[in-house]
Amino acid sequence: MHAYSYTFRRHLARGRGSPRQWRIRRAWSPTTEWIAYLLDMAVPLQVRKENFAQWVKRITAHMKLTRNMSVEKIAEAAGIGDNTIYRWRNGDWGARGPQPEQIVAFADACDVSPQEAFLILWPGKLDSAPAVEPLVIPDPDLLMLAQRIADPNVDEMEKWYIHQQLKQLLARPKVPTDRPGKVIPRRTSRG
Repeated sequence: MHAYSYTFRRHLARGRGSPRQWRIRRAWSPTTEWIAYLLDMAVPLQVRKENFAQWVKRITAHMKLTRNMSVEKIAEAAGIGDNTIYRWRNGDWGARGPQPEQIVAFADACDVSPQEAFLILWPGKLDSAPAVEPLVIPDPDLLMLAQRIADPNVDEMEKWYIHQQLKQLLARPKVPTDRPGKVIPRRTSRG
């Protein structure tokens, strides 16, 4: 007979056949503690080079299979050197990486979108800015004024005059009010 612990014998006496499973404490690891930091890090250049090289290999292989176009024919159609495409495919472009114009020309020659290549090479650059809500002008007079300023048929001198009037109105001191909607008359000295 094995020597069991007092706790285990007590559990057996209460009718629990199997020993209680203890919670396993999670071990500390860099991924659990630094995951938020790692998510914000930029993708290293070498990884981007390899991913771009794989993209170029995939595109050139697809063009070879579907249209029987070699790298030389693609380069001729794109107007870039075939050595450039070979360097992209091998991932050894050196200090000067692919230029956006060259990538667009390559993508146009292959009838693919350059968007994927841009996301590989420059992640986060194409993220759009948050959409700006359109300005709502509830007053029809202000709407008419804005349309008049934006109208190309209106004389520049008139637009300048409108701007000067608006600046003058904005520079006026605020009229004191007792409560919203009611204007307190200014005191005048009579004498």
